[in-house]
Amino acid sequence: ITSLCAPPTIFRFLIKEDISKYDLSSLEYCTTAGEALNYSVYETFLKITGIRLMEGFGQTETTCLIGNLYGREYKLGAMGKPVPLYDVDIVDPDGNSVDVGENGEIVVNVKDGAPCGLFTGYYGAPEKTAEVLKDGWFYTGDLGRKDKDGFIFICGRKKNVIVTKNGKNIFPEEVEYYLQKSEYIAEVMVTGVDDPKSGDVIVTAEIFPN
Repeated sequence: ITSLCAPPTIFRFLIKEDISKYDLSSLEYCTTAGEALNYSVYETFLKITGIRLMEGFGQTETTCLIGNLYGREYKLGAMGKPVPLYDVDIVDPDGNSVDVGENGEIVVNVKDGAPCGLFTGYYGAPEKTAEVLKDGWFYTGDLGRKDKDGFIFICGRKKNVIVTKNGKNIFPEEVEYYLQKSEYIAEVMVTGVDDPKSGDVIVTAEIFPN
């Protein structure tokens, strides 16, 4: 095996095992997607194997949209930059490009037709297709932000945003990302639950190391 792709959860399990007894000399690349990768997993896996975990982002409707491609500059915590196949932007609810550092929905340019690797519609569901393919863009339903260097950070799914009573939008994945940086937390899940007094409230479930 020369290349291994798995979600961060798998790598979290691997670093808890004694993998030093296995011959990993053929392994050259490791990539991860599906959720944000926390620092401790990256650093521990690098120390054990000498291999950097390279993050990427894609969907069922696409191939890899954004990635830390081999040979490019890498920034830990970012999904990377748009791959050459796709013209990617981040927009507000009105479809306007957001400024650097602002959160918005990740969209793909389809004004000249869907690029190779992007689906053309949901089978038998034209209404659903029209919701995501509109105004010359494919709306991914995922939220992100771009830094000054062009790296894109994923905030979470649009439908998973926690809206508090004071109107603040809170992204569960961002809260999870910072909680997982603690050496005292092995796994964490953040979600929002309805509260009649304060709108949505944050609830966390943590697993602590032995």
